[in-house]
Parts: sequence; C-alpha cells; structure tokens
Amino acid sequence: MLVLLLAMPWIAQKGVFPGLLALQKKIESSGYVYTAAVSEGKNFTPTDSTKPSTSFLTIVAHWRTRPANYESAAKVIAAMALENYQDIMTKDVLVVVVSYGYDIGIAYAARNQTFKYTPEQWRNVLQEAQSKLLQAGLVWESIGLLR
Repeated sequence: MLVLLLAMPWIAQKGVFPGLLALQKKIESSGYVYTAAVSEGKNFTPTDSTKPSTSFLTIVAHWRTRPANYESAAKVIAAMALENYQDIMTKDVLVVVVSYGYDIGIAYAARNQTFKYTPEQWRNVLQEAQSKLLQAGLVWESIGLLR
C-alpha cells in the first residue's frame, strides 16, 4: 500500500493519466458535478468481426442537483470532453453517464442515464444544439466549444 501511495505522483504523469486527470478536474471544477470518473479502454470482439475492437472514453458525472434534462446535462459533459481531451477523436465511442442521487449510509438511490455516440456524432449533436440556441437568440456561454 505504501509503495502505491509513493508511486501515485509518478503514475499520474505517465501515459494516458495526465489527460484523463485533467479532464476529470475540468469536469469537477465546472460546478455542475460533485464528482466525476473518467476512464478509457478498448473492447475486443471475436476475430471474425469486421471491427475487432472498439476504443472508448467513458465519463460518469454525479450531479450536485437533479438535472432538469439528462440529455442536456450529457451534452455539457461531452462538450467538455471534446474541448479538453486531446485524444478524443481517436476514440470510437464517447460514453457519458449522467447520475443524480443520494447515499446516506443506510440508504442509496440514484438515477443514471447513459448517452453513447462517436466523437463526431457528439460534435454534430452539440452543433445542432448551439444552432437552435442561436436561432432562439440565446448563447451557450457555459461552454466555449464549437468554434
């Protein structure tokens, strides 16, 4: 255990960890969530498949207050990933899980909703949302994406 604690600063600076940790901190500092988990990986399928593997980035965001619209909440998180995670376009899928609930020790309840698109599909979804806001005379100021 002591070795792990001593090695953590070194591990956090190697490989994919700096990007994942930076994205996690960005999401958590947004004020929308109280905690976030960010991970990446690869799923493998049988060799007779046309696509033997699928790479993904998964973000689980635990919201401070219940989102009025879980899909809109997922868009906020996806926009942060597209803007702040350098390797996002190399992933086949960006998965965003929006979670809201409570844990008081003796009881736990949460509502989770999962949204899964390719990074390019997320970009299109966000551009469409931005376009609708602009048509309504509004600006999506909370996110500096879609330049």
